[in-house]
Amino acid sequence: MKKILVTGASGLIGSNLIKNLSSEYQVYAITHNNKISRADFSLNIDLSKPFDNSELPKGIDTIIHLAQSKHYKEFPKHSEDIFSVNIESTFRLLNYARETNVKNFILASSGGVYGNTHKVISEETAIKTDNELGFYIGSKLCAEVLAEAYKDYMNIIILRFFFVYGKGQKDQMLIPRIIESIENEKKITLQGEEGLIINPIHISDAINAIRNAIKLNSSEKINIAGPDNISLKKIALTAAKFIGKKPIFASTEIKENNMLIGDIMKMKNLLFCPKIKFEQGIKKYLEKMK
Repeated sequence: MKKILVTGASGLIGSNLIKNLSSEYQVYAITHNNKISRADFSLNIDLSKPFDNSELPKGIDTIIHLAQSKHYKEFPKHSEDIFSVNIESTFRLLNYARETNVKNFILASSGGVYGNTHKVISEETAIKTDNELGFYIGSKLCAEVLAEAYKDYMNIIILRFFFVYGKGQKDQMLIPRIIESIENEKKITLQGEEGLIINPIHISDAINAIRNAIKLNSSEKINIAGPDNISLKKIALTAAKFIGKKPIFASTEIKENNMLIGDIMKMKNLLFCPKIKFEQGIKKYLEKMK
């Protein structure tokens, strides 16, 4: 049975992924705040601090590096934590992977590295490092650059996630914030009439994509996004149907680039075709919340 090492094991993607992988792989889960019951082995390692590679298991086939700083919105107050988790731990894990002959290193990045645009973004879209990515997204891009330097030693698979949502998601993420605003009758601020246009992906589709990424035998960058291009206004109106309250909107001046939509053709060809339309996914999410 192949061995998989998963970081960020207590997060939305990590916790769901471990449940999904446990019947097929021997799963080692890295976490520093919760015991992961579905994993074969839980490793209590804080990735915001230096760690010794001797703490990590031998014979790992694939590393799935999902961990991100819990303080990702708190720059500059927690810039050191963001740097340590998003960049330094990636470097340490890459060295461990090289030293132990790991086959695949799957790095969770963000569609935010492209910045907002006026068109659908493919993996070939040039990334402009002079735009205002911010510290957190900048750290994700730095991790990508570090990882790609190791392509001669292992398959480097960079997955750029676009707004994953589902049961168990942290309150500060986009979809939960919209739901909370509807439930508590708070204003939802939009750029222009419709707000940012995105293609969010339900957690179950994201997990299926990662499962198939484990089986790749090449280095790739792949957008991980959902099948629907939908505005923030439409997201709120769709969620409101199942909540039973009318959303309250406020508009600001529209920016020139008001889209963050990932082209999913490569995802469909290499990994998985996302099945869950947003209306179906948000209904399922809200039912589980209740």
